[in-house]
Amino acid sequence: DIAAAFADFTAAYDLSTALQDRSLVAFSLHGLGTVHQHRGEYALALEAFHRSVNLRRALLQESNEADDAKASHSNEYALANTLNNLGGVYG
Repeated sequence: DIAAAFADFTAAYDLSTALQDRSLVAFSLHGLGTVHQHRGEYALALEAFHRSVNLRRALLQESNEADDAKASHSNEYALANTLNNLGGVYG
């Protein structure tokens, strides 16, 4: 149910924003981008995916600077996943 998915991702976004957890914010934006893509709302999908990519890149840079290999790998994976979905909107 796409409406339920939208409601859940919106609630997750609001909560993760309140918690100031940028990784969860990026994950929620990814989910919202996917919902918008399924709805045919491509401009909104692009916006959500781009915001997620920007957060993921910042998190990756921070984990690399902290020399945290585990976090870097996790952030690289999440970034690649979001970039794949972003490409799907363009394709």
